[in-house]
Amino acid sequence: ILSDRLGRNARLRATIRKLLRKQGVLTVRATVDENRLGRHKPLIKIRQPLRQVQGHRLIAIRQAQKERVVTTAITLDRQVALAKVRSALGNHTKPEFRSILDAVALRTLEHRLLPLIEADVRLELKERADDEALRFLSSHLREVLMISPLGRRAVAGIDISAKGDWTVAFLDDVGTVRGVPARIDVGDKDAAALAVELKAMFELAGEPAPHAFAIGHSKLSRLALPRLRAAMRAAECPIPVMLVNDSGVTSYTSSEAARAELSELAVPQRSAVSLARRLQDPISEILKIDPKHLGLGPEQGLVSKANLRRMLDETVESCASLVGCDLNRAPLSMLAHLPGLDEATAKKLIERRTTRPFESREELRNDGLLSEVQWTNAIGFLRIQGSTEPLDRTSLHPEHYDTARRVLESSGGSVADSLGRPGVTKGLRRVDFDVEDNLWRDLM
Repeated sequence: ILSDRLGRNARLRATIRKLLRKQGVLTVRATVDENRLGRHKPLIKIRQPLRQVQGHRLIAIRQAQKERVVTTAITLDRQVALAKVRSALGNHTKPEFRSILDAVALRTLEHRLLPLIEADVRLELKERADDEALRFLSSHLREVLMISPLGRRAVAGIDISAKGDWTVAFLDDVGTVRGVPARIDVGDKDAAALAVELKAMFELAGEPAPHAFAIGHSKLSRLALPRLRAAMRAAECPIPVMLVNDSGVTSYTSSEAARAELSELAVPQRSAVSLARRLQDPISEILKIDPKHLGLGPEQGLVSKANLRRMLDETVESCASLVGCDLNRAPLSMLAHLPGLDEATAKKLIERRTTRPFESREELRNDGLLSEVQWTNAIGFLRIQGSTEPLDRTSLHPEHYDTARRVLESSGGSVADSLGRPGVTKGLRRVDFDVEDNLWRDLM
Protein backbone atom coordinates (compact mmCIF):
# COMPACT_ATOMS: atom_id res chain seq x y z
CA ILE A 1 0.00 0.00 0.00
CA LEU A 2 2.79 2.45 0.90
CA SER A 3 4.71 1.54 -2.27
CA ASP A 4 1.66 2.14 -4.45
CA ARG A 5 0.95 5.44 -2.71
CA LEU A 6 4.54 6.64 -3.19
CA GLY A 7 4.47 5.60 -6.87
CA ARG A 8 1.60 8.05 -7.43
CA ASN A 9 3.36 10.91 -5.64
CA ALA A 10 3.81 13.53 -8.36
CA ARG A 11 6.46 15.49 -6.47
CA LEU A 12 8.56 12.35 -5.85
CA ARG A 13 8.27 11.26 -9.46
CA ALA A 14 9.43 14.70 -10.62
CA THR A 15 12.41 14.50 -8.26
CA ILE A 16 13.49 11.06 -9.51
CA ARG A 17 12.94 12.11 -13.13
CA LYS A 18 15.17 15.14 -12.64
CA LEU A 19 17.76 12.97 -10.90
CA LEU A 20 17.73 10.42 -13.73
CA ARG A 21 18.19 13.15 -16.32
CA LYS A 22 21.17 14.64 -14.47
CA GLN A 23 22.91 11.55 -13.11
CA GLY A 24 21.60 8.68 -15.27
CA VAL A 25 24.23 6.82 -17.32
CA LEU A 26 23.57 5.35 -20.77
CA THR A 27 25.35 2.10 -21.53
CA VAL A 28 25.31 0.28 -24.87
CA ARG A 29 25.72 -3.50 -25.03
CA ALA A 30 26.01 -5.82 -28.02
CA THR A 31 23.32 -8.44 -28.58
CA VAL A 32 25.38 -10.31 -31.20
CA ASP A 33 29.01 -11.30 -31.51
CA GLU A 34 31.29 -8.26 -31.73
CA ASN A 35 32.70 -9.45 -35.07
CA ARG A 36 29.22 -9.06 -36.57
CA LEU A 37 28.72 -5.46 -35.42
CA GLY A 38 30.53 -3.94 -38.41
CA ARG A 39 30.24 -0.14 -38.46
CA HIS A 40 28.36 -0.22 -35.14
CA LYS A 41 31.31 -1.67 -33.21
CA PRO A 42 32.45 1.70 -31.70
CA LEU A 43 29.01 2.08 -30.07
CA ILE A 44 29.61 -0.65 -27.50
CA LYS A 45 32.24 1.57 -25.87
CA ILE A 46 29.61 4.16 -24.97
CA ARG A 47 29.06 4.66 -21.25
CA GLN A 48 28.10 8.29 -20.81
CA PRO A 49 25.86 10.44 -18.62
CA LEU A 50 22.58 11.09 -20.40
CA ARG A 51 23.10 14.84 -20.45
CA GLN A 52 26.39 14.41 -22.36
CA VAL A 53 25.19 12.07 -25.11
CA GLN A 54 25.16 14.01 -28.37
CA GLY A 55 22.38 13.85 -30.92
CA HIS A 56 24.43 12.12 -33.65
CA ARG A 57 25.37 9.39 -31.15
CA LEU A 58 21.70 8.83 -30.35
CA ILE A 59 20.94 8.55 -34.06
CA ALA A 60 23.70 5.95 -34.51
CA ILE A 61 22.37 3.98 -31.54
CA ARG A 62 18.84 4.11 -32.99
CA GLN A 63 20.14 2.75 -36.30
CA ALA A 64 21.96 -0.09 -34.52
CA GLN A 65 18.87 -0.89 -32.45
CA LYS A 66 16.78 -1.01 -35.61
CA GLU A 67 19.19 -3.64 -36.95
CA ARG A 68 18.88 -5.52 -33.60
CA VAL A 69 22.61 -5.66 -32.92
CA VAL A 70 22.77 -3.56 -29.71
CA THR A 71 20.66 -2.81 -26.67
CA THR A 72 20.84 0.06 -24.19
CA ALA A 73 20.50 0.38 -20.45
CA ILE A 74 20.01 3.46 -18.27
CA THR A 75 21.45 3.15 -14.75
CA LEU A 76 21.25 5.38 -11.70
CA ASP A 77 23.12 5.35 -8.38
CA ARG A 78 20.62 3.52 -6.15
CA GLN A 79 21.85 5.07 -2.91
CA VAL A 80 21.24 8.63 -4.09
CA ALA A 81 17.78 7.78 -5.41
CA LEU A 82 16.85 5.69 -2.34
CA ALA A 83 17.59 8.61 -0.06
CA LYS A 84 15.05 10.74 -1.97
CA VAL A 85 12.37 8.03 -1.82
CA ARG A 86 13.08 7.29 1.84
CA SER A 87 12.70 10.94 2.81
CA ALA A 88 9.27 10.97 1.16
CA LEU A 89 8.14 8.43 3.79
CA GLY A 90 8.99 10.89 6.56
CA ASN A 91 12.16 12.12 8.24
CA HIS A 92 11.06 11.51 11.83
CA THR A 93 10.06 7.86 11.92
CA LYS A 94 10.50 5.36 14.78
CA PRO A 95 13.79 3.41 14.64
CA GLU A 96 12.04 0.05 14.98
CA PHE A 97 10.33 0.63 11.58
CA ARG A 98 13.57 1.48 9.71
CA SER A 99 14.01 -1.92 8.03
CA ILE A 100 10.48 -2.11 6.67
CA LEU A 101 10.54 1.53 5.49
CA ASP A 102 13.83 0.87 3.68
CA ALA A 103 12.23 -2.14 2.01
CA VAL A 104 9.23 -0.02 0.97
CA ALA A 105 11.55 2.65 -0.48
CA LEU A 106 13.55 0.05 -2.45
CA ARG A 107 10.39 -1.60 -3.78
CA THR A 108 8.94 1.78 -4.76
CA LEU A 109 12.11 2.79 -6.63
CA GLU A 110 12.64 -0.46 -8.54
CA HIS A 111 9.06 -1.50 -9.26
CA ARG A 112 7.07 1.75 -9.32
CA LEU A 113 9.24 4.75 -10.15
CA LEU A 114 12.20 3.73 -12.34
CA PRO A 115 10.28 1.63 -14.91
CA LEU A 116 7.82 4.45 -15.51
CA ILE A 117 10.33 7.31 -15.41
CA GLU A 118 12.89 5.47 -17.55
CA ALA A 119 10.26 5.18 -20.29
CA ASP A 120 9.72 8.96 -20.12
CA VAL A 121 13.46 9.66 -20.26
CA ARG A 122 13.91 7.29 -23.20
CA LEU A 123 11.14 9.15 -24.99
CA GLU A 124 12.99 12.42 -24.34
CA LEU A 125 16.17 10.88 -25.79
CA LYS A 126 14.21 9.77 -28.85
CA GLU A 127 12.86 13.28 -29.32
CA ARG A 128 16.38 14.71 -28.99
CA ALA A 129 17.61 12.24 -31.63
CA ASP A 130 14.63 13.04 -33.86
CA ASP A 131 15.39 16.76 -33.67
CA GLU A 132 19.01 16.11 -34.61
CA ALA A 133 17.98 13.81 -37.49
CA LEU A 134 15.47 16.34 -38.81
CA ARG A 135 18.06 19.12 -38.66
CA PHE A 136 20.50 16.96 -40.61
CA LEU A 137 17.92 15.97 -43.23
CA SER A 138 16.78 19.59 -43.60
CA SER A 139 20.38 20.75 -44.06
CA HIS A 140 21.05 18.00 -46.61
CA LEU A 141 17.89 18.81 -48.57
CA ARG A 142 18.77 22.51 -48.55
CA GLU A 143 22.22 21.72 -49.98
CA VAL A 144 20.68 19.59 -52.73
CA LEU A 145 18.12 22.24 -53.70
CA MET A 146 20.48 25.19 -53.50
CA ILE A 147 23.14 23.82 -55.87
CA SER A 148 24.45 26.68 -57.99
CA PRO A 149 22.75 26.69 -61.43
CA LEU A 150 24.61 26.98 -64.72
CA GLY A 151 21.86 29.27 -65.98
CA ARG A 152 20.16 29.71 -69.33
CA ARG A 153 22.73 28.08 -71.58
CA ALA A 154 22.51 25.25 -74.06
CA VAL A 155 23.66 21.98 -72.48
CA ALA A 156 23.63 18.24 -73.14
CA GLY A 157 22.82 15.42 -70.73
CA ILE A 158 24.21 11.89 -70.85
CA ASP A 159 22.56 8.92 -69.18
CA ILE A 160 24.86 5.94 -68.51
CA SER A 161 23.10 2.56 -68.71
CA ALA A 162 23.98 -0.50 -66.64
CA LYS A 163 25.90 -1.87 -69.66
CA GLY A 164 27.86 1.39 -69.98
CA ASP A 165 26.07 2.70 -73.09
CA TRP A 166 25.43 6.43 -73.45
CA THR A 167 22.12 8.17 -74.18
CA VAL A 168 22.76 11.80 -75.19
CA ALA A 169 20.13 14.56 -75.15
CA PHE A 170 20.75 18.12 -76.38
CA LEU A 171 18.80 21.01 -74.82
CA ASP A 172 18.52 24.67 -75.75
CA ASP A 173 18.97 27.53 -73.30
CA VAL A 174 15.41 27.23 -71.92
CA GLY A 175 15.54 23.45 -71.39
CA THR A 176 13.67 22.36 -74.54
CA VAL A 177 14.89 19.11 -76.11
CA ARG A 178 16.50 19.57 -79.55
CA GLY A 179 15.89 16.64 -81.83
CA VAL A 180 15.61 13.10 -80.52
CA PRO A 181 18.10 11.89 -77.88
CA ALA A 182 20.41 9.29 -79.46
CA ARG A 183 22.14 6.23 -78.03
CA ILE A 184 25.80 5.27 -78.37
CA ASP A 185 26.65 1.61 -77.88
CA VAL A 186 30.02 1.92 -76.17
CA GLY A 187 31.14 -1.71 -75.82
CA ASP A 188 34.88 -2.06 -76.53
CA LYS A 189 35.12 0.96 -78.85
CA ASP A 190 38.16 3.17 -78.49
CA ALA A 191 38.11 6.96 -78.05
CA ALA A 192 38.44 7.64 -81.79
CA ALA A 193 35.38 5.54 -82.68
CA LEU A 194 33.33 7.16 -79.93
CA ALA A 195 34.49 10.58 -81.10
CA VAL A 196 33.10 9.90 -84.60
CA GLU A 197 29.65 9.12 -83.18
CA LEU A 198 29.75 12.18 -80.92
CA LYS A 199 30.61 14.41 -83.90
CA ALA A 200 27.66 12.96 -85.82
CA MET A 201 25.37 13.82 -82.90
CA PHE A 202 26.70 17.39 -82.80
CA GLU A 203 25.93 17.81 -86.49
CA LEU A 204 22.39 16.52 -86.04
CA ALA A 205 21.77 18.78 -83.04
CA GLY A 206 23.01 21.87 -84.88
CA GLU A 207 23.65 25.23 -83.28
CA PRO A 208 24.13 26.40 -80.63
CA ALA A 209 26.76 23.99 -79.37
CA PRO A 210 26.27 22.83 -75.77
CA HIS A 211 28.07 24.85 -73.14
CA ALA A 212 28.64 21.73 -70.99
CA PHE A 213 27.80 18.04 -70.69
CA ALA A 214 25.98 16.78 -67.58
CA ILE A 215 26.24 13.25 -66.19
CA GLY A 216 25.12 11.83 -62.86
CA HIS A 217 27.34 11.60 -59.80
CA SER A 218 26.66 7.91 -59.17
CA LYS A 219 29.43 5.29 -59.21
CA LEU A 220 28.35 3.97 -62.61
CA SER A 221 28.59 7.42 -64.20
CA ARG A 222 31.95 8.15 -62.59
CA LEU A 223 33.38 4.95 -64.08
CA ALA A 224 32.32 6.13 -67.56
CA LEU A 225 33.69 9.64 -67.08
CA PRO A 226 37.33 8.95 -68.24
CA ARG A 227 36.15 7.35 -71.50
CA LEU A 228 33.74 10.19 -72.15
CA ARG A 229 36.44 12.82 -71.64
CA ALA A 230 38.86 10.86 -73.81
CA ALA A 231 36.23 10.76 -76.58
CA MET A 232 35.70 14.50 -76.23
CA ARG A 233 39.43 15.12 -76.62
CA ALA A 234 39.58 12.85 -79.65
CA ALA A 235 36.68 14.78 -81.17
CA GLU A 236 38.58 18.03 -80.51
CA CYS A 237 35.59 19.32 -78.61
CA PRO A 238 36.67 21.46 -75.62
CA ILE A 239 33.36 21.16 -73.76
CA PRO A 240 33.53 20.41 -70.01
CA VAL A 241 31.82 17.35 -68.58
CA MET A 242 30.19 18.17 -65.25
CA LEU A 243 28.80 15.91 -62.52
CA VAL A 244 25.30 16.68 -61.26
CA ASN A 245 23.29 15.21 -58.40
CA ASP A 246 21.25 12.37 -59.88
CA SER A 247 19.36 11.43 -56.71
CA GLY A 248 15.76 10.60 -57.54
CA VAL A 249 16.22 10.67 -61.33
CA THR A 250 14.96 7.08 -61.61
CA SER A 251 11.92 7.97 -59.53
CA TYR A 252 11.15 10.95 -61.77
CA THR A 253 11.64 9.25 -65.16
CA SER A 254 9.10 6.55 -64.24
CA SER A 255 6.54 8.97 -62.78
CA GLU A 256 3.29 10.25 -64.23
CA ALA A 257 4.75 13.76 -64.41
CA ALA A 258 7.62 12.61 -66.64
CA ARG A 259 5.29 10.59 -68.85
CA ALA A 260 3.09 13.65 -69.30
CA GLU A 261 5.98 16.07 -69.88
CA LEU A 262 8.21 13.84 -72.05
CA SER A 263 5.69 11.35 -73.39
CA GLU A 264 7.52 10.78 -76.69
CA LEU A 265 10.81 9.81 -75.00
CA ALA A 266 11.93 6.50 -73.48
CA VAL A 267 13.10 6.26 -69.86
CA PRO A 268 16.89 6.57 -70.60
CA GLN A 269 16.18 9.59 -72.79
CA ARG A 270 14.14 11.20 -70.02
CA SER A 271 17.03 10.59 -67.62
CA ALA A 272 19.45 12.39 -69.97
CA VAL A 273 17.05 15.33 -70.29
CA SER A 274 16.55 15.52 -66.52
CA LEU A 275 20.31 15.50 -65.87
CA ALA A 276 20.83 18.33 -68.34
CA ARG A 277 18.06 20.39 -66.76
CA ARG A 278 19.55 19.78 -63.31
CA LEU A 279 22.69 21.45 -64.58
CA GLN A 280 20.74 24.44 -65.92
CA ASP A 281 18.35 24.97 -62.99
CA PRO A 282 18.70 22.35 -60.22
CA ILE A 283 15.94 23.49 -57.87
CA SER A 284 13.23 23.60 -60.55
CA GLU A 285 14.07 20.12 -61.80
CA ILE A 286 14.60 18.46 -58.42
CA LEU A 287 11.28 19.80 -57.11
CA LYS A 288 9.47 17.70 -59.72
CA ILE A 289 9.89 14.68 -57.43
CA ASP A 290 8.97 14.03 -53.83
CA PRO A 291 11.94 15.04 -51.62
CA LYS A 292 11.74 11.77 -49.68
CA HIS A 293 12.94 10.00 -52.86
CA LEU A 294 16.20 11.99 -52.92
CA GLY A 295 18.03 9.55 -50.64
CA LEU A 296 18.85 12.19 -48.04
CA GLY A 297 20.05 9.59 -45.52
CA PRO A 298 19.07 6.57 -43.42
CA GLU A 299 17.69 8.96 -40.81
CA GLN A 300 14.54 9.16 -42.95
CA GLY A 301 13.54 5.74 -41.65
CA LEU A 302 14.11 6.65 -37.99
CA VAL A 303 11.84 9.66 -37.53
CA SER A 304 8.06 9.73 -37.67
CA LYS A 305 6.55 10.14 -41.13
CA ALA A 306 4.48 13.13 -40.03
CA ASN A 307 7.51 15.02 -38.70
CA LEU A 308 9.53 14.08 -41.79
CA ARG A 309 6.82 15.36 -44.13
CA ARG A 310 6.46 18.60 -42.18
CA MET A 311 10.22 19.21 -42.25
CA LEU A 312 10.51 18.44 -45.98
CA ASP A 313 7.62 20.78 -46.84
CA GLU A 314 9.01 23.59 -44.70
CA THR A 315 12.52 23.26 -46.17
CA VAL A 316 11.28 23.14 -49.76
CA GLU A 317 9.09 26.20 -49.20
CA SER A 318 11.97 28.05 -47.55
CA CYS A 319 14.35 27.32 -50.44
CA ALA A 320 11.77 28.20 -53.10
CA SER A 321 11.03 31.48 -51.30
CA LEU A 322 14.71 32.36 -51.00
CA VAL A 323 15.30 31.82 -54.72
CA GLY A 324 12.04 33.25 -56.05
CA CYS A 325 11.17 32.98 -59.73
CA ASP A 326 10.28 34.81 -62.93
CA LEU A 327 6.50 34.41 -63.20
CA ASN A 328 6.55 34.30 -67.01
CA ARG A 329 9.13 31.50 -67.18
CA ALA A 330 8.99 29.50 -63.94
CA PRO A 331 7.95 25.83 -64.27
CA LEU A 332 5.01 24.31 -62.44
CA SER A 333 7.33 22.58 -59.93
CA MET A 334 8.67 25.95 -58.75
CA LEU A 335 5.41 27.87 -58.64
CA ALA A 336 3.54 25.16 -56.74
CA HIS A 337 6.01 25.30 -53.82
CA LEU A 338 5.90 29.04 -53.18
CA PRO A 339 4.14 30.22 -50.00
CA GLY A 340 0.43 30.72 -50.52
CA LEU A 341 0.29 28.82 -53.83
CA ASP A 342 -0.69 25.24 -54.60
CA GLU A 343 -0.56 23.11 -57.73
CA ALA A 344 -4.03 24.10 -58.93
CA THR A 345 -3.23 27.82 -58.63
CA ALA A 346 0.15 27.33 -60.31
CA LYS A 347 -1.53 25.59 -63.27
CA LYS A 348 -3.98 28.49 -63.54
CA LEU A 349 -1.09 30.99 -63.68
CA ILE A 350 0.70 28.96 -66.36
CA GLU A 351 -2.46 28.75 -68.50
CA ARG A 352 -2.88 32.52 -68.23
CA ARG A 353 0.72 33.36 -69.19
CA THR A 354 0.61 31.07 -72.27
CA THR A 355 -2.21 33.19 -73.71
CA ARG A 356 -0.95 36.55 -72.48
CA PRO A 357 2.30 37.08 -70.50
CA PHE A 358 2.06 38.98 -67.25
CA GLU A 359 3.09 42.63 -67.43
CA SER A 360 2.78 43.63 -63.77
CA ARG A 361 2.19 42.18 -60.34
CA GLU A 362 -1.09 44.03 -60.03
CA GLU A 363 -2.56 41.92 -62.84
CA LEU A 364 -2.57 38.91 -60.52
CA ARG A 365 -4.91 40.68 -58.14
CA ASN A 366 -6.96 42.70 -60.64
CA ASP A 367 -7.68 39.70 -62.88
CA GLY A 368 -8.80 37.58 -59.93
CA LEU A 369 -6.07 34.97 -60.44
CA LEU A 370 -5.05 35.13 -56.77
CA SER A 371 -7.11 35.82 -53.70
CA GLU A 372 -6.09 38.72 -51.50
CA VAL A 373 -4.43 36.36 -49.01
CA GLN A 374 -2.58 34.47 -51.74
CA TRP A 375 -1.44 37.70 -53.35
CA THR A 376 -0.13 39.04 -50.05
CA ASN A 377 1.74 35.82 -49.24
CA ALA A 378 3.24 35.01 -52.64
CA ILE A 379 3.71 38.25 -54.55
CA GLY A 380 7.14 39.03 -53.09
CA PHE A 381 8.52 35.83 -54.63
CA LEU A 382 7.03 36.36 -58.11
CA ARG A 383 9.19 38.63 -60.26
CA ILE A 384 8.11 40.05 -63.62
CA GLN A 385 11.09 41.02 -65.75
CA GLY A 386 9.21 42.95 -68.44
CA SER A 387 7.07 45.04 -66.08
CA THR A 388 6.78 48.81 -66.48
CA GLU A 389 7.24 49.04 -62.71
CA PRO A 390 11.00 48.52 -62.11
CA LEU A 391 10.40 47.24 -58.56
CA ASP A 392 8.31 44.34 -59.96
CA ARG A 393 11.64 42.88 -61.07
CA THR A 394 12.88 42.66 -57.47
CA SER A 395 12.00 40.51 -54.46
CA LEU A 396 10.52 43.48 -52.59
CA HIS A 397 6.89 43.24 -51.55
CA PRO A 398 4.62 45.92 -53.10
CA GLU A 399 3.85 47.14 -49.57
CA HIS A 400 7.43 48.45 -49.45
CA TYR A 401 7.52 50.13 -52.87
CA ASP A 402 6.91 53.61 -51.45
CA THR A 403 9.77 53.20 -48.98
CA ALA A 404 12.06 51.90 -51.73
CA ARG A 405 11.24 54.88 -53.97
CA ARG A 406 11.87 57.30 -51.11
CA VAL A 407 15.27 55.74 -50.42
CA LEU A 408 16.36 55.62 -54.07
CA GLU A 409 15.11 59.11 -54.95
CA SER A 410 16.97 60.57 -51.98
CA SER A 411 20.20 59.57 -53.71
CA GLY A 412 19.41 62.02 -56.53
CA GLY A 413 18.14 59.73 -59.30
CA SER A 414 15.00 57.94 -60.41
CA VAL A 415 14.09 54.40 -59.44
CA ALA A 416 14.71 53.08 -62.96
CA ASP A 417 18.17 54.69 -63.10
CA SER A 418 19.28 53.87 -59.55
CA LEU A 419 17.92 50.34 -59.05
CA GLY A 420 20.69 47.77 -58.85
CA ARG A 421 23.58 50.19 -59.43
CA PRO A 422 26.48 49.67 -57.00
CA GLY A 423 27.25 52.62 -54.78
CA VAL A 424 23.90 54.40 -55.23
CA THR A 425 23.00 54.00 -51.55
CA LYS A 426 26.41 55.04 -50.26
CA GLY A 427 26.03 57.45 -47.36
CA LEU A 428 22.36 56.67 -46.69
CA ARG A 429 21.44 55.84 -43.09
CA ARG A 430 18.56 53.76 -41.84
CA VAL A 431 17.65 56.20 -39.05
CA ASP A 432 16.97 58.94 -41.61
CA PHE A 433 14.13 56.95 -43.17
CA ASP A 434 12.52 55.44 -40.05
CA VAL A 435 12.86 51.89 -41.44
CA GLU A 436 13.19 48.80 -39.27
CA ASP A 437 16.41 46.80 -39.56
CA ASN A 438 15.16 43.74 -41.51
CA LEU A 439 13.44 45.86 -44.17
CA TRP A 440 16.52 48.07 -44.51
CA ARG A 441 18.66 44.99 -45.10
CA ASP A 442 16.24 43.82 -47.82
CA LEU A 443 16.27 47.23 -49.45
CA MET A 444 20.05 47.40 -49.52
